[in-house]
Amino acid sequence: MSQSPNPKAALVVEDEPHTRAWLADVLRQAFGRIPVAAVGNVAAARAWLQAAGQGPAVASDDGSPALVVLVDLGLPDGSGLEVIGLLARDHPTALPVVTTIYDDDAHLLDAMAAGAGGYLLKDSDATTMATYLRRILDGEPPLSPPMARRILTHFRKASPAPTPAPVPEPNATAAILTPREREVLGLLGRGLRTAEVAQVLGLSEHTVASYIKTIYGKLSISSRAEAALEAHSRGLV
Repeated sequence: MSQSPNPKAALVVEDEPHTRAWLADVLRQAFGRIPVAAVGNVAAARAWLQAAGQGPAVASDDGSPALVVLVDLGLPDGSGLEVIGLLARDHPTALPVVTTIYDDDAHLLDAMAAGAGGYLLKDSDATTMATYLRRILDGEPPLSPPMARRILTHFRKASPAPTPAPVPEPNATAAILTPREREVLGLLGRGLRTAEVAQVLGLSEHTVASYIKTIYGKLSISSRAEAALEAHSRGLV
Protein backbone atom coordinates (compact mmCIF):
# COMPACT_ATOMS: atom_id res chain seq x y z
CA MET A 1 0.00 0.00 0.00
CA SER A 2 1.42 3.40 -0.94
CA GLN A 3 1.72 5.84 1.94
CA SER A 4 0.29 9.35 2.06
CA PRO A 5 2.70 12.25 2.55
CA ASN A 6 3.74 13.18 6.07
CA PRO A 7 1.60 15.72 7.92
CA LYS A 8 2.70 19.32 7.37
CA ALA A 9 2.87 20.07 11.09
CA ALA A 10 2.03 18.70 14.54
CA LEU A 11 0.83 20.07 17.86
CA VAL A 12 1.12 18.62 21.36
CA VAL A 13 -1.43 19.71 23.98
CA GLU A 14 -0.10 18.41 27.32
CA ASP A 15 0.44 20.28 30.59
CA GLU A 16 3.17 18.07 32.10
CA PRO A 17 6.48 19.46 30.71
CA HIS A 18 8.43 16.18 30.65
CA THR A 19 5.61 14.36 28.87
CA ARG A 20 5.09 17.30 26.50
CA ALA A 21 8.73 17.13 25.37
CA TRP A 22 8.58 13.33 25.11
CA LEU A 23 5.51 13.45 22.87
CA ALA A 24 7.16 16.06 20.64
CA ASP A 25 10.09 13.69 20.22
CA VAL A 26 7.68 10.84 19.41
CA LEU A 27 6.15 12.94 16.63
CA ARG A 28 9.56 13.69 15.14
CA GLN A 29 10.44 10.01 15.32
CA ALA A 30 7.21 9.16 13.51
CA PHE A 31 7.23 11.84 10.81
CA GLY A 32 10.74 13.22 10.55
CA ARG A 33 11.59 16.91 10.51
CA ILE A 34 8.09 18.38 10.51
CA PRO A 35 7.36 21.49 12.63
CA VAL A 36 6.15 20.45 16.08
CA ALA A 37 4.55 22.98 18.44
CA ALA A 38 3.77 22.21 22.08
CA VAL A 39 1.37 23.96 24.46
CA GLY A 40 0.17 23.25 27.98
CA ASN A 41 -3.53 24.11 28.14
CA VAL A 42 -6.77 24.62 26.23
CA ALA A 43 -6.38 28.40 25.88
CA ALA A 44 -2.90 28.10 24.39
CA ALA A 45 -4.09 25.39 21.98
CA ARG A 46 -6.98 27.59 20.87
CA ALA A 47 -4.63 30.54 20.29
CA TRP A 48 -2.15 28.42 18.34
CA LEU A 49 -4.88 26.97 16.12
CA GLN A 50 -6.32 30.41 15.47
CA ALA A 51 -2.92 31.63 14.32
CA ALA A 52 -2.21 28.49 12.30
CA GLY A 53 -5.58 28.78 10.61
CA GLN A 54 -4.37 31.88 8.82
CA GLY A 55 -1.68 29.93 6.98
CA PRO A 56 -1.11 26.59 5.21
CA ALA A 57 -0.43 24.50 8.32
CA VAL A 58 -3.96 23.12 8.50
CA ALA A 59 -4.71 22.99 4.78
CA SER A 60 -4.58 19.77 2.80
CA ASP A 61 -5.50 18.88 -0.77
CA ASP A 62 -4.59 15.18 -0.88
CA GLY A 63 -6.84 13.74 1.80
CA SER A 64 -4.02 13.21 4.31
CA PRO A 65 -4.11 14.95 7.70
CA ALA A 66 -2.22 18.22 7.34
CA LEU A 67 -1.96 18.62 11.11
CA VAL A 68 -1.66 15.90 13.76
CA VAL A 69 -2.63 17.01 17.27
CA LEU A 70 -1.78 14.91 20.33
CA VAL A 71 -4.23 15.86 23.08
CA ASP A 72 -4.19 14.99 26.78
CA LEU A 73 -7.66 14.78 28.30
CA GLY A 74 -6.95 16.38 31.69
CA LEU A 75 -5.75 19.97 31.22
CA PRO A 76 -5.51 22.70 33.88
CA ASP A 77 -8.10 24.99 32.27
CA GLY A 78 -10.51 22.42 30.89
CA SER A 79 -10.76 19.15 29.00
CA GLY A 80 -8.88 17.98 25.97
CA LEU A 81 -12.33 17.21 24.55
CA GLU A 82 -12.71 20.96 24.04
CA VAL A 83 -9.64 20.98 21.80
CA ILE A 84 -10.93 17.95 19.87
CA GLY A 85 -14.31 19.63 19.36
CA LEU A 86 -12.60 22.81 18.13
CA LEU A 87 -10.58 20.81 15.62
CA ALA A 88 -13.64 18.94 14.38
CA ARG A 89 -15.54 22.19 13.89
CA ASP A 90 -12.91 24.59 12.54
CA HIS A 91 -10.02 22.42 11.27
CA PRO A 92 -11.51 19.33 9.59
CA THR A 93 -8.23 18.35 7.90
CA ALA A 94 -6.51 18.03 11.28
CA LEU A 95 -6.31 14.67 13.05
CA PRO A 96 -6.72 14.78 16.85
CA VAL A 97 -5.20 11.82 18.69
CA VAL A 98 -5.79 11.40 22.41
CA THR A 99 -2.67 10.56 24.45
CA THR A 100 -3.65 9.59 27.98
CA ILE A 101 -3.37 7.20 30.91
CA TYR A 102 -7.13 6.56 30.91
CA ASP A 103 -7.86 3.09 29.53
CA ASP A 104 -11.59 2.86 30.34
CA ASP A 105 -14.63 2.80 28.06
CA ALA A 106 -16.04 6.11 29.27
CA HIS A 107 -13.01 8.22 28.35
CA LEU A 108 -12.48 6.33 25.10
CA LEU A 109 -16.06 6.67 23.88
CA ASP A 110 -16.33 10.32 24.94
CA ALA A 111 -13.17 11.08 22.95
CA MET A 112 -14.42 9.21 19.87
CA ALA A 113 -17.78 10.99 20.09
CA ALA A 114 -16.03 14.36 20.28
CA GLY A 115 -14.16 13.63 17.06
CA ALA A 116 -10.87 12.01 18.07
CA GLY A 117 -9.21 10.05 15.26
CA GLY A 118 -7.03 7.96 17.54
CA TYR A 119 -6.46 6.99 21.17
CA LEU A 120 -3.01 6.10 22.50
CA LEU A 121 -2.05 5.10 26.03
CA LYS A 122 1.06 6.81 27.34
CA ASP A 123 2.42 3.64 28.91
CA SER A 124 4.05 2.62 25.60
CA ASP A 125 7.68 3.40 24.76
CA ALA A 126 8.55 6.10 22.21
CA THR A 127 9.26 3.67 19.36
CA THR A 128 5.91 1.92 19.79
CA MET A 129 4.05 5.22 19.98
CA ALA A 130 5.79 6.40 16.80
CA THR A 131 4.81 3.16 15.06
CA TYR A 132 1.16 3.67 15.99
CA LEU A 133 1.29 7.23 14.66
CA ARG A 134 2.90 6.21 11.37
CA ARG A 135 -0.17 4.10 10.65
CA ILE A 136 -1.82 7.41 9.83
CA LEU A 137 0.17 7.42 6.58
CA ASP A 138 -1.62 4.21 5.53
CA GLY A 139 -5.00 5.60 6.45
CA GLU A 140 -5.24 3.58 9.68
CA PRO A 141 -6.36 5.09 12.99
CA PRO A 142 -3.64 5.20 15.65
CA LEU A 143 -5.01 3.05 18.47
CA SER A 144 -3.30 1.29 21.33
CA PRO A 145 -4.28 -2.42 21.09
CA PRO A 146 -6.26 -2.43 24.37
CA MET A 147 -8.35 0.48 23.14
CA ALA A 148 -8.97 -1.13 19.76
CA ARG A 149 -10.27 -4.21 21.58
CA ARG A 150 -12.51 -2.04 23.75
CA ILE A 151 -14.06 -0.44 20.67
CA LEU A 152 -14.73 -3.83 19.09
CA THR A 153 -16.23 -5.18 22.30
CA HIS A 154 -18.43 -2.13 22.74
CA PHE A 155 -19.98 -2.41 19.30
CA ARG A 156 -20.34 -6.19 19.41
CA LYS A 157 -22.48 -6.27 22.51
CA ALA A 158 -25.82 -4.70 23.15
CA SER A 159 -25.56 -1.43 25.01
CA PRO A 160 -26.70 -1.89 28.60
CA ALA A 161 -29.20 0.48 30.13
CA PRO A 162 -27.39 3.45 31.65
CA THR A 163 -27.09 3.43 35.41
CA PRO A 164 -26.70 6.57 37.47
CA ALA A 165 -23.22 7.25 38.76
CA PRO A 166 -22.85 6.56 42.48
CA VAL A 167 -22.82 9.64 44.64
CA PRO A 168 -19.70 9.68 46.81
CA GLU A 169 -20.28 9.85 50.52
CA PRO A 170 -19.15 12.99 52.32
CA ASN A 171 -15.47 12.88 53.32
CA ALA A 172 -14.95 9.72 51.22
CA THR A 173 -12.45 11.34 48.87
CA ALA A 174 -10.21 8.26 48.90
CA ALA A 175 -12.92 6.45 46.90
CA ILE A 176 -12.33 8.70 43.89
CA LEU A 177 -8.84 7.24 43.37
CA THR A 178 -8.38 4.22 41.13
CA PRO A 179 -6.35 1.28 42.46
CA ARG A 180 -3.33 2.37 40.39
CA GLU A 181 -3.62 5.94 41.67
CA ARG A 182 -3.71 4.61 45.24
CA GLU A 183 -0.53 2.64 44.51
CA VAL A 184 1.20 5.75 43.22
CA LEU A 185 0.01 7.86 46.15
CA GLY A 186 1.22 5.23 48.61
CA LEU A 187 4.69 5.22 47.06
CA LEU A 188 4.81 9.01 47.10
CA GLY A 189 3.88 8.83 50.77
CA ARG A 190 6.93 6.63 51.35
CA GLY A 191 9.11 9.37 49.88
CA LEU A 192 9.80 7.85 46.45
CA ARG A 193 10.48 10.19 43.56
CA THR A 194 8.84 9.90 40.13
CA ALA A 195 11.63 7.77 38.64
CA GLU A 196 11.60 5.45 41.66
CA VAL A 197 7.82 5.04 41.50
CA ALA A 198 8.13 4.21 37.81
CA GLN A 199 10.75 1.56 38.56
CA VAL A 200 8.67 -0.06 41.31
CA LEU A 201 5.50 -0.20 39.20
CA GLY A 202 7.19 -1.05 35.90
CA LEU A 203 5.87 2.12 34.23
CA SER A 204 7.54 4.93 32.32
CA GLU A 205 8.32 8.19 34.12
CA HIS A 206 5.92 10.19 31.95
CA THR A 207 3.09 7.76 32.76
CA VAL A 208 3.77 8.13 36.49
CA ALA A 209 3.93 11.91 36.07
CA SER A 210 0.47 11.79 34.49
CA TYR A 211 -0.86 9.74 37.40
CA ILE A 212 0.62 12.24 39.87
CA LYS A 213 -1.02 15.11 38.00
CA THR A 214 -4.38 13.33 38.14
CA ILE A 215 -4.00 12.53 41.86
CA TYR A 216 -3.11 16.14 42.67
CA GLY A 217 -6.17 17.34 40.75
CA LYS A 218 -8.55 14.89 42.39
CA LEU A 219 -7.30 15.63 45.92
CA SER A 220 -6.79 19.39 45.38
CA ILE A 221 -3.16 19.24 46.46
CA SER A 222 -0.05 20.72 44.87
CA SER A 223 3.03 19.32 46.62
CA ARG A 224 4.69 16.07 47.60
CA ALA A 225 4.38 17.02 51.26
CA GLU A 226 0.59 17.22 50.89
CA ALA A 227 0.63 13.95 48.95
CA ALA A 228 2.51 12.28 51.81
CA LEU A 229 -0.04 13.55 54.32
CA GLU A 230 -2.89 12.28 52.16
CA ALA A 231 -1.22 8.89 51.81
CA HIS A 232 -0.78 8.59 55.57
CA SER A 233 -4.35 9.72 56.31
CA ARG A 234 -5.66 7.01 53.97
CA GLY A 235 -3.49 4.27 55.42
CA LEU A 236 -1.57 3.77 52.19
CA VAL A 237 1.88 3.74 53.84
